[in-house]
Amino acid sequence: MCTLAFRLFSLSAALLLATTVSHAAPRALDGIVDLTAWSFQSGDIATLDGEWEFYWSAFLSPQAPESPEHTSAPGKIVVPGAWNAYRGPTGKPVGGDGFATYRLRILLPSEYPKAGAPGDPSPSDLAVYVPYVNTSYELWIDGELKASNGVLGRTRSQGEPQFRPQIAVFTPKSNQVDLVLHVSNFHFRNGGIPRSLELGAADQIILKQRRLEATGAVLFGAALIMAIFFAGIYALRRENVADAYFSLFLFSIATRILVTGDHVLARVLPGSSWELALKIEYITTYLSPALFLYFVRALFPQDVSGLVVRAWTFVAAAGSVITLVFPGRVSSQLIPAYMGLLAILLLYLVYVGIRTAIRQRSDALLFVWGMAATVACVLVTLLRYADIVNVVDLVPLGATIMILTQALILARRSARSHRQAVALAAENAHMLEKTEWQLAKLKEYRRLMTLREENLRRRIAETLHGRTQGRLFAALRRIELAQATMAQDTSKAGEHLSDAKALIDQVREEDIRTTGKQLHPTAVGAGIVAAVESLLDSFEESVQVHFDVDPAVEALDQPESGLPYDLRLGIYRIVEEGLNNISRHAKASAIRVSLALDERHDGESRLLNLTLTDDGVGFDPDQRASMGLGLQTIDARVGDLGGKWTFTGAPGQGATLRVSIPLPPSASTRIA
Repeated sequence: MCTLAFRLFSLSAALLLATTVSHAAPRALDGIVDLTAWSFQSGDIATLDGEWEFYWSAFLSPQAPESPEHTSAPGKIVVPGAWNAYRGPTGKPVGGDGFATYRLRILLPSEYPKAGAPGDPSPSDLAVYVPYVNTSYELWIDGELKASNGVLGRTRSQGEPQFRPQIAVFTPKSNQVDLVLHVSNFHFRNGGIPRSLELGAADQIILKQRRLEATGAVLFGAALIMAIFFAGIYALRRENVADAYFSLFLFSIATRILVTGDHVLARVLPGSSWELALKIEYITTYLSPALFLYFVRALFPQDVSGLVVRAWTFVAAAGSVITLVFPGRVSSQLIPAYMGLLAILLLYLVYVGIRTAIRQRSDALLFVWGMAATVACVLVTLLRYADIVNVVDLVPLGATIMILTQALILARRSARSHRQAVALAAENAHMLEKTEWQLAKLKEYRRLMTLREENLRRRIAETLHGRTQGRLFAALRRIELAQATMAQDTSKAGEHLSDAKALIDQVREEDIRTTGKQLHPTAVGAGIVAAVESLLDSFEESVQVHFDVDPAVEALDQPESGLPYDLRLGIYRIVEEGLNNISRHAKASAIRVSLALDERHDGESRLLNLTLTDDGVGFDPDQRASMGLGLQTIDARVGDLGGKWTFTGAPGQGATLRVSIPLPPSASTRIA
């Protein structure tokens, strides 16, 4: 939809240029315009600008404008322009209210009149295009009424205003055409002819009018489509309020197009109210700049003054209220002053654009170019209206450029937001996948811990029900034998009691203490170094044991204020599982265990590194398909502590287990 709107606006820009380009025609002088050297058949359209005859407070007879009743010399007035400053019989400006007659004699090329073939449109048919007149008129050509708008009147109660562009087609009767225009105005601040009347071949005038209609329709459709598009974008993504302001701005522009320029609304609804159209035009004139200012503030919140926004909000609100409450002849008095304020606002927006460019805001250069082109079009058109330069009306083109550039800014920002959303979605998906993996690992850790605890319970149960229970039964038997032989042979009874005591000592020293260690290693309470040493003691009889401890670890390893108990217990279990793996699989003759501290680059975090190496049979890394229960348990323990581990080896060269555990901040602080 947005792409379609961009194409429509680009097309409208081309149409605007195509419909407004024309060669400069001779200007009227003393009520006569000499077009004898003009070529209408080449497609050129002449503007009937210059000095017209002017009769204030009079409606000349169109059939006999030279009648004796108007013996006084006619006045002269410049068209286009308002009659307000014209000095009447009293020598004072006549003001906006009143009625008058405009007259212009047109000298045509010598080939006029000429007729075409029977049944064909006459090639000599000409047409006068009248955009609009303030605020009602009748156009007479060679004494025939060819166009009218509203109802003429000599008083306010008699007159009725209307907006409607008209084309008056006529066939010249001679090479001199007499054009009489009756005009009355009691409803607007200015009376007279505000825009140029144009004369040309009828087909060219009609073609130009059709182009104007197409341009208005294209502009209206493009503005409406883009307004709906950005409204939809805002509805889906409420955090970007610039889309909402730009949508409202475009709605306002689209509405204004209906009642300005070629007055599409008046063409579609010929009986539409002039007063209503004027109120719509003025209200949208007040609201559009305010909405655009809000849009710019949403784009560059740090560069637009809140005071300017509040002041313009007041101006727009006050102007809209006055327009709604008062009739057009009153509310229109504010427009000249408002145009001055609007020029100041345009310059302020250019200043904002330069400021954003200096501060290297996102899309600032595009905003600056759009505003600069818009202001340039407005200024050039003002020079045209001041008769300083002869150029086309570039205001619609400037508005089109502004809308296109601002829409492009929003489109670029929307694209960036979309890319960021896609990247964020991908990152979230990755994080979700990682979280799911971590949850799966956590479940696996818990399963392994449960399995390990069940195995421990099973071994303890086997010990209690097997060796421990057997020893206790044997001790009980020795006590019973001692009781039986006590009376006959005290020495023999003493031997039985000694055997019972030895068995009970074995239960106490071996079975109960070993089981207690398995359930809860008391050595961990004394420190990690002492706990590891207690594990290694049981291996010293069968293998060579080397235990290397970093002095920094010994300094940190205090029973009450050193490493957290959970961390010590976790490392103890990792070492225990590693030694069990060596005992079961390695067939090693030597074991080396080391504990060291590794300080990170930031100087604050540290790692506790554990290394467990044996000189056993090793393993082939390429053939080790999966981890056994021992390594799975180590993986679970390391994962619980937030660390990392590796297990490397080679056939006949032993194996090495390396574990890195991050120390908590409290432990790192105590180290420092």
